[in-house]
Amino acid sequence: MLSAHAFVGVRAMPAKGGDEKLTLQEFSRAVAWMARESGGDWQDPDAAMMHRISLEAEKRLDADIRAKQKLKAELHRQDQRRQAR
Repeated sequence: MLSAHAFVGVRAMPAKGGDEKLTLQEFSRAVAWMARESGGDWQDPDAAMMHRISLEAEKRLDADIRAKQKLKAELHRQDQRRQAR
C-alpha cells in the first residue's frame, strides 16, 4: 500500500511527506490526488481502505521499531565488549 508506506517514510523521504500536521486520511487523499493528476484511476480512500492503510502503516512502523531495537541492542553489546577490554 503506497499510502501507508509513504506515510511512515520511505528511504530518504520523511514521514508524512515532511508535514507533521497531516493526518493519515489527508495524506492518503493527497496520494490519490497525485495519482489522478498523473493519469491514474485512483479514488479517494473510503473507510474500509483507510482501515487497511492504517493497519499496513502500523505493521510497517512495528517492523521499523523492531529493527531499531535490534540495532540498539547491537550497539549496547559492542559497547560492553569495548568496556571489558
